[in-house]
Amino acid sequence: MILGRFTPERKEKLEYTKNLLRNLGFAPIIFDFENPSNRSTLETITTLARLSKFIVADITDPKSIPQELVTIVESMPSVKVIPIIEKGFEPWGMYDHISKYPWVLPVIEYNGKDEIDDILLKQIYKIENSC
Repeated sequence: MILGRFTPERKEKLEYTKNLLRNLGFAPIIFDFENPSNRSTLETITTLARLSKFIVADITDPKSIPQELVTIVESMPSVKVIPIIEKGFEPWGMYDHISKYPWVLPVIEYNGKDEIDDILLKQIYKIENSC
């Protein structure tokens, strides 16, 4: 699962990440479709998170990601979280709350799409070899 903000610039990076993960043999999901009428957005995202091996969370300039990640991290210790952030940005003020959970990997900075490949490959390798 890939979480991030859906501004045009951010969406481009999320789509790039999705294609990279697909090329590695994963089935990435970006929640950018209409929410089911019988579920809240958070319910839908947590359901998808439960089906995920890991979550890539681009925490650059977040809007709803803080609430989503707190819910996911506190209730799903088997789902690793790979937080990435574009250089020049900082995690939100209370990010330290989830960063203490051992299944949340350290935040990795990237400079652009070109660096996302290397970052994710290294993090996924760590996850695959820790199981």
